[in-house]
Amino acid sequence: MAIDYLSALNTKGSGLNITQIVDSLVEADVAPKKDALNKQISEKNTQISALAEVVADLSSLQADVNSLTNTTQLAPTSASSASLTIAVSDSAVAEEFTADVTVEALATAQTLNFTNSNFTAPTATIGSGTIAVQIGSWDSDFDSFTETSSTNISVSDGTTLTAFAAQLNAVSGVNASVLNVGDGTYSLVIKSELGAKNAINFDVAAGYGSASDPKTSLNVFDTETSGIGAVGASIHMVRATDAHLKVDGVSVYRDSNTITDVFDGYTVSPKVVNATSFRVQSSLDVDNAYNAMNSLVSSVNITKKLFSDMTNRELEGALADDPVIAAIERQLDKYFSGGVVGFFTSSVYMSELGVSTNRDGSISLSESKFREAMAVEPSSTVAGGTKLFNAVFNSSVYSDSSLLKVEKSTYVEPIAGVYTYVQSTGSPPSATIDGSGTGISTYSDAAPYFTSTQTNTSGLKITPSTTGNISSVNIFVGTSILDQLTTYIDVIMASTGDLSTRESTLGSQLTDYQIELEDIEAKTDGIRDRYMSQFPAMETAVTSLKSTGDYLTNMIESWNSDN
Repeated sequence: MAIDYLSALNTKGSGLNITQIVDSLVEADVAPKKDALNKQISEKNTQISALAEVVADLSSLQADVNSLTNTTQLAPTSASSASLTIAVSDSAVAEEFTADVTVEALATAQTLNFTNSNFTAPTATIGSGTIAVQIGSWDSDFDSFTETSSTNISVSDGTTLTAFAAQLNAVSGVNASVLNVGDGTYSLVIKSELGAKNAINFDVAAGYGSASDPKTSLNVFDTETSGIGAVGASIHMVRATDAHLKVDGVSVYRDSNTITDVFDGYTVSPKVVNATSFRVQSSLDVDNAYNAMNSLVSSVNITKKLFSDMTNRELEGALADDPVIAAIERQLDKYFSGGVVGFFTSSVYMSELGVSTNRDGSISLSESKFREAMAVEPSSTVAGGTKLFNAVFNSSVYSDSSLLKVEKSTYVEPIAGVYTYVQSTGSPPSATIDGSGTGISTYSDAAPYFTSTQTNTSGLKITPSTTGNISSVNIFVGTSILDQLTTYIDVIMASTGDLSTRESTLGSQLTDYQIELEDIEAKTDGIRDRYMSQFPAMETAVTSLKSTGDYLTNMIESWNSDN
């Protein structure tokens, strides 16, 4: 045990334990400040940990939401899935249906094979000239070609097969490659896009023989004049054809094996030829729809419980007084209790699907009310189950008229809402959205269409089925609750978002408190030294006064004894 020599020797002064007094005074001076700072540091650490818990939970909620986004309330099936598959592509326009289908043919690409005994390596050279690469369609005997587009290519003398293939690949709709045949020669293989109208024809305008071998003249690539059997002739290995389906006995032709416009809102993909009729249909799947909604409610309640605990003042929640967390909690509540626009002429609500808010802030789903709502067909006055369900799970763009097809860009997001479209006859026709034609551009190709750069509807592509008048058609632009929610979570968790900013603020405050605490610790020795210098001065005065007192006492006692 350390001996306090200063106090032990202090017998002629005050007799007080100076060291103990100084320690007590120093503690009384700095302890309240240190306690307050340590409390602040503890609170900030708790808040930062709680904030990290919130971020982790929101990430988990977003993952759950992403897994449920685009859930459909419809169940499309194909009785011969090996022959054709079907999937919902747009829940906004997809409806229940039944059809009998046969797959008469698949869409194919044209394949041309240019072979020549002089092509002994990919570096084999060809002659110079100009070749027109034409896209179009061949007749049944490959005698006549109908051109829809043409691209000229200039070929230099001595160009290799590989370099020539690269030139051809630069032309849209052409795929060229050099193939090792295996017998010591190489072929130039050309493939078109799928579809009868995407076939390829090479028309050599001027071809000259290679200096090293006249047989490799560019003329050997002329598909119209070479003829089958000629030296270096093109060989039509596979004909370009359209997919051919029969839907309820009606022939349907498309230039792709991914077909999006036979059944509205569905993508059908023929796989193999099957001339035997089979059933393709889609019906409402309320069980799957209910399970999806119930899963969403469960995920949301986990997040709502965490926020409730974190902001509960009675339970001294770690984030009870945090303004950022309070704002996020309010915004999350709005998504599940507020109205959603763009799916019907009026706002729709999750409550219409049987979702209600409990007294403790959680939400619950009534299965009976959900099933009743899903059974209601949409009408001009009632949103109906499918539109309500889409408002939660599926963003959509559509019109309420069969005369109008509406799509949106993948790059520009229009603002959710309901807009009025009017079209006037003309060549081409003109159109307005909400009474304004500003920002509405007209394009004419196979079918005229309009695009919008207006503020609210920017990114919309509108394709009418007529060039005549169209009066007051509603265009619906709806962003689902799940898409709104995942976008919001992205924003608040971004590097410049509210949560990151709040975390940075708390971190800065914690650092300030820690620095202030270190400053107090550093100043403690100075405070102690100051007291220790003051007390010896006091002791000197006390000792002097005590000595004087002793002198006076002794003198008085001496006087008294003389008497």
